[in-house]
Amino acid sequence: MPGFVGPKFKEKQPAELEIWYRRVFQKALRNLETIFEVDKHEHLSGSTAQEVCKPLVDRFAKLMQFDLVELWSVDPRRECLILVARSHSGITIRSTVVSPLHVAESMTGEAVETRLPVMFNREQIETGVGKRRFINRKLINELPSKSMFCIPVLNIGNPHQVLFVINFYTRLPIAEVLSDDDLRKLGRPAERLAIILESNLRERTIRVSNDLARALAKSKSKLTTETAYNTLAETVLRRLKADRVCVYLHSKNKLKKQTSTGIAHVSSTDEISQQVQEAFRTNRESIEARKEDGIGVVNSLVVPLVDVRGTCSGVVESIIAESNRDGDWTRTHTYDDVALIEAMAQTFAPTLETLSADERRDESLSTLAHELRVPVTAFRAVCERLESECTINDFQFRYRYFSELTTYTEIMQRLMKKLTIVRTGIVDVQRKYVNLVSDIVNPTVRFMRPVLTKHKFRKFQLTHSGFDHIPNVSLDTALITQVLFNVIENAIKYFPKDWPKADFECNVKGLFTNDTLIIYFEDNGRGIADKDRERIFDYGERGPEEETCGIEGTGFGLYYCREIAKSHGGSFDLRRPRDRTIFRLVIPCPRFR
Repeated sequence: MPGFVGPKFKEKQPAELEIWYRRVFQKALRNLETIFEVDKHEHLSGSTAQEVCKPLVDRFAKLMQFDLVELWSVDPRRECLILVARSHSGITIRSTVVSPLHVAESMTGEAVETRLPVMFNREQIETGVGKRRFINRKLINELPSKSMFCIPVLNIGNPHQVLFVINFYTRLPIAEVLSDDDLRKLGRPAERLAIILESNLRERTIRVSNDLARALAKSKSKLTTETAYNTLAETVLRRLKADRVCVYLHSKNKLKKQTSTGIAHVSSTDEISQQVQEAFRTNRESIEARKEDGIGVVNSLVVPLVDVRGTCSGVVESIIAESNRDGDWTRTHTYDDVALIEAMAQTFAPTLETLSADERRDESLSTLAHELRVPVTAFRAVCERLESECTINDFQFRYRYFSELTTYTEIMQRLMKKLTIVRTGIVDVQRKYVNLVSDIVNPTVRFMRPVLTKHKFRKFQLTHSGFDHIPNVSLDTALITQVLFNVIENAIKYFPKDWPKADFECNVKGLFTNDTLIIYFEDNGRGIADKDRERIFDYGERGPEEETCGIEGTGFGLYYCREIAKSHGGSFDLRRPRDRTIFRLVIPCPRFR
């Protein structure tokens, strides 16, 4: 302790020195205990272990006038130590710490194995004790210290587990005169420290879990594989203050990078490291330092991403580059970071289950689409051939059936093309100038007549108005026809079975103003509850069970209608949910000039 080294120190005799050393130790111990007399949370705020512990370690160094104070985090499974925080007083430290220490080989590790405070003098620090060595040889040359104390911080719930080790370095050779009882006194403040750090970690895990849950909830209605994993990666990056975060997903019997965020040049390669592969294979986290070309040393933390059944479905990798320094030492990941990522992974598990189910469904739909594509293509070819023969033989039908068949087959082909990407909301629009009555409305009415007959309605119960005065407009014929199909079919099949069939009415009304097409769909069915007026537009959502029971449906129709409207730059919404239900389609479209 610099404050006690002076003329009086040099004048003391050996017998007096021992008594004086004990007094210095007792004063240091009282200073150590006063650290915890203040509000235990006032200096423990932040999102990373370093931010939480650095003020505490600074307080140790300042009040006790130690040369150096270090706080090491202990991995109970792999028996390694990670430097969490460091503070020094009156000396300059240039050496950095990147790699974890092995408990069995380091001098700090003795406090972990014995679960008791230990002390070493200068000679032991320089030469080692048995198989144990002071790993950072550069630090020995920079330290004027003559004594080193290692105090274990035990888990309150499990006293056989060491959570942290605090190392104190002092210039006084008091390690040679202290008794076992003095050593035990060093462990008392550590008990308070354990309570504070464990409580703080619990609070931080709750905060990060809630943070991720809120972020996922914001994008629930448009949650895709890409947005979900991006949200997870960005939350980990922000909470751990890492340089880069990558998420790897196991799909089709191989591990591949799903997303990454952060500094682009830090580990931006698509090559999967051995550490990532091993963490996935063993379903265990790992922390290691490795060299990467053009970057230097990076500290990498890999944590398994586990689904609700406990199966490893991927991994999350957080990377800190060597340039990310905290004062005079390289910041590394700690085992607190493992706990934080595991908490976020647990929160993410239900979303992961949903995404996995979506992936399996999309694979099935992709297979189905492939199987249907050939007969639909053949059907269209036959229709074109039949149309050609009718033209050659100068034969004409009453209505434009071939044009309608072309529209219907195009709808089928477009739907099959979009089966696997429908949740992305990407709809390919192919605009052309059309006549609404002849190209869309009349074909739709004729197509819906068999549906009316199936439900025992009369054809005059489906009416349309206002379209005769609308000029030719530019839009996608197949997609707008699909909107009419979906909305009219819903009105027909959801009309209450116990109501008189003769009461059913469905009217489609067109309006064109300011280069905008507006179509109203009005029916007199049961209506839609206010609480469901937005939910019914979500993917896979249907009406209440008592109203949809026994009625075929996928929850896709209204969702797809809204996506078609958006792709045209317009909107599709519910204007009146009760009495006479009214849906409105708005499409900006220039008239033919």
